[in-house]
Amino acid sequence: MQAILNPERMENLAYVKRWLGQTVRVRQVIEERYAHLGAEARVAAAVQENVLIQLENLREYPFIAERLESSSLRISGWVFDLASGNVFDYDPGVGEFLPFK
Repeated sequence: MQAILNPERMENLAYVKRWLGQTVRVRQVIEERYAHLGAEARVAAAVQENVLIQLENLREYPFIAERLESSSLRISGWVFDLASGNVFDYDPGVGEFLPFK
C-alpha cells in the first residue's frame, strides 16, 4: 500500500512498477476522499479501498458476473489486520468493513 500511495519509491523495480500501474485507481480514490487523513490512516484506507476495487474488477469478468446474477457465486472482501489478528468483512448494506463473525 505504501508503494501505491508513493509510486516514486518503486521507480527502479520494473515488475513492481508494472503492477502499480494497475493500482492508479486506488491512489486516485485516496487522494480524492482521504487527503485530510494522516499517513497511517491513509494506508489503512488504501488497504480497504484496494479490496473494494478488486471486488469491482472481479465483477467485470463475464463468467463471474453471470454466476453472481444467478446466485451460484458469492464474493467477499476481507481485510486482515496483521497486528491484531482481526479479520474484517465488507458489508455492502452498511458500507463498511465490520469484524468477521
